[in-house]
Amino acid sequence: MLILIAAMSAGFVAPGGVDRAIVSSSAGTVAGKSDGAVRTFKGIPYAAPPVGNLRWREPRRAALWRGARRATDFAPACSQVGVSMPGETPPATSEDCLYLNIWTPVRSSRLPVIVWLHGGGFTNGSAAMPLYWGDRLARRGVVVVTVGYRLGPLGYLAHPALTEESPRHTSGNYGLLDQIAALRWVRSNIAAFGGDPSRVTIAGQSAGATSVSLLVASPLAKGLFARAIAQSGGLFEPIQVAPGYRLVRAEQAGVAYAESLGATSLAALRRMPADKLFSRTAVSVSHPVIDRVVLPRTPYDAYTAGTQNDVPILIGSTADEARSLIPNLSSIRAATFDQDITKAWGRCRPPFLPPTLAEPMQRRSPPGLVWSVIYGLAGTCGHGRVCRPPRASDPPFTITLMPTRPSRQGPSMKVGAPAILPTCGICSITSRRRHGNGPPQIAAYRT
Repeated sequence: MLILIAAMSAGFVAPGGVDRAIVSSSAGTVAGKSDGAVRTFKGIPYAAPPVGNLRWREPRRAALWRGARRATDFAPACSQVGVSMPGETPPATSEDCLYLNIWTPVRSSRLPVIVWLHGGGFTNGSAAMPLYWGDRLARRGVVVVTVGYRLGPLGYLAHPALTEESPRHTSGNYGLLDQIAALRWVRSNIAAFGGDPSRVTIAGQSAGATSVSLLVASPLAKGLFARAIAQSGGLFEPIQVAPGYRLVRAEQAGVAYAESLGATSLAALRRMPADKLFSRTAVSVSHPVIDRVVLPRTPYDAYTAGTQNDVPILIGSTADEARSLIPNLSSIRAATFDQDITKAWGRCRPPFLPPTLAEPMQRRSPPGLVWSVIYGLAGTCGHGRVCRPPRASDPPFTITLMPTRPSRQGPSMKVGAPAILPTCGICSITSRRRHGNGPPQIAAYRT
């Protein structure tokens, strides 16, 4: 009896107990919960805790364990600041955060798998947010996996000293390496949970969608997934739009960031409490890096040259996301677009994407590349003109498909896409033809 109590207090349960949701993984046995239709496994480690000397290093394999590890509670989200959704309760956080969660039907074998990457601008977010729970999709025959990955400076700091100590002679992109490690774990283990490792779809929203676009472009992720879905995000534009993403520029930002914290060495940075790292200057080092390893070339160059991982990509937009993030949107009209933008936010340099970049992008884009023009504007019609408030009947996701070559059916189609967030189930596809290219400031912005 004392042995059983000690095991439970340490996060383990005795095999053969009341909980029958017990599965063997590569690191050990996990014991989740079952409601009779769906088995849920929470807080499964896919890598070692990236703490202490492992801070700012590639993820290492999780330690093996004996007995059945209790997998009934979510692990803390990765260290962060703020929240990823307006009104969201801040999650419990920890630097020990490389865990994933699985929802799978009780009777499952070789089912399709969705690996969901949460949003949050690479600075916050959680794999345990109720919006991302996979129980509803699991009831429809899908295995859902949500993944925690390092955020902010802990996930993306580039620094010359980190580059020098790295066996690969690079730094940054630790959060992306976490995602790749999670996908490798899925490839090795998901069959035991009823999933088919050959039918893995990576999907994400906002920063998760940007991660999807980077994983498709990364040779390190080759063969780890068969399809990709990016909602309201992506990194497809030329590097001239974001020159700070180059390794040399990111390293320079990393040096300035360390100096702002008063850290004179890597050892000093590694000794700092995680919450102190999320300073005002942290945003300058909280983004992906063209690092020569995870991303040996810019995603734009990879996509235009056709060297990205050869998988189908669905690019779409999450309804009302822009409305929740941008104030004064209701005052913007197509007919007075420039004046309204200037009045609301000050003078901008139109177009959003300079014509010198937009034109070659349109000319060089492969015919099969689908790009999104507007995101988050549910209740729009024509070419971005706000014509009515959003309705409850609007699909939770909209997608703007823009062929790179003109067609007789018009230049674009607006499609109500299958819902990807696990709690939304799967919606039917509807379409509304859309004519016109819209205001040049929007039409020129191609992601």
